[in-house]
Amino acid sequence: MFDFNINKHLDSDEKLLLFFRPSRKAYLFQYILLALIIIAGVIFFVYNYYVKFLFIRVVLRTLSYAIFVYAIIMLVRLEYRIWSRRYGITNERVMYSRGIFYEKFHSAKYGFITDTALYQTFWDKIVNTGTININTAGTDDYEIKYRKILDPYKIKKMINDQIPDRTPAINPNEITPIEKEIVKKAKKQL
Repeated sequence: MFDFNINKHLDSDEKLLLFFRPSRKAYLFQYILLALIIIAGVIFFVYNYYVKFLFIRVVLRTLSYAIFVYAIIMLVRLEYRIWSRRYGITNERVMYSRGIFYEKFHSAKYGFITDTALYQTFWDKIVNTGTININTAGTDDYEIKYRKILDPYKIKKMINDQIPDRTPAINPNEITPIEKEIVKKAKKQL
């Protein structure tokens, strides 16, 4: 039921070069914030026993329970982001799979990739994480996004090295049609 492996999408002769997920380092700030929220909940819970008024005790206890529930929900949400996203680079294509209870899968062969973009926030630069966006021919938007991955420059280089070179061979002695037109107009003026 819960198959977190991306290998089931490989073709028979395809080899997985790299499998990765979003990095926890990218979410370090959120983990620290959640730890501070839990500490605040513990303080409210402990302080609850030193208050003499019943109404304030009830408010502090309810507030501490609400803080714990909020922190648990946010921690589960954060872990879901990491565990539900699976990325792969093979010898033939890039792959993206998302979901735990369902699956959304995208892949793009290297021959159809037109653009790779890298996005890093200030925090991403500090912890060496980032987001790589991959665009393919025929669409305006990025189809595959590798979010919050560790060492994005290495992975971007790995992808770009697999993309076939599409630049046409240009003969320096050959004159383009535009250049021919310019030469014609120049001869007429003489």
